[in-house]
Amino acid sequence: MNAYQESKTNNHDFIQGVRFTLLTNGLGNILKLSTSLKAKYVKTVVSLRLNDQYCQSFSEKLHKFDNLYLCKNKQPYECSSYLDRIRNVKIRNIFTKLRLGCNRLKAYSHSENVDCDHCKAPETVSHMLFTCTSPKLKIERDKFMNQISSILPTFAVMPLDNKLSLMMNLDFKNDNAVDMSCSFVKNIYNLRFNRNP
Repeated sequence: MNAYQESKTNNHDFIQGVRFTLLTNGLGNILKLSTSLKAKYVKTVVSLRLNDQYCQSFSEKLHKFDNLYLCKNKQPYECSSYLDRIRNVKIRNIFTKLRLGCNRLKAYSHSENVDCDHCKAPETVSHMLFTCTSPKLKIERDKFMNQISSILPTFAVMPLDNKLSLMMNLDFKNDNAVDMSCSFVKNIYNLRFNRNP
């Protein structure tokens, strides 16, 4: 008797659990062809299919949440280059919080008021880094823009989304630009949340 008929006739919970798992993951043919298949082949096929299912679920969740927008452009499970380019652990932590939306900015909180205290616009990462009218943030931003313009003259006229992507992914070819960006993001973050730099 093959596994398919065993699963149809045997009501044992384990057998039914295996049958259910195979059928829900598109592997019902393994039940029907079980006598002619080798165990190693079945193990390989089942492992690949379950891994594909996990990847599909991860991709679906990634596109479902708006606050993971910076991760959507990368290949799944690819380590982001910014992790290698930031030497300081505290700065890397700030970048990761901003990229994932796990920070204290109002747009990512669950409160009804998402507006910035200074300019009444939604308080997002791009707002904090590039458009907030807070005097402390503006001074730091102007200083950074003057520095980065010497290395990347087109940065000031880039669209806001491009600036944010370039900044948060650290896709600069020049290491000095990376260091300037890290320092800028750290300083803005610390000023915004009243931390000692």
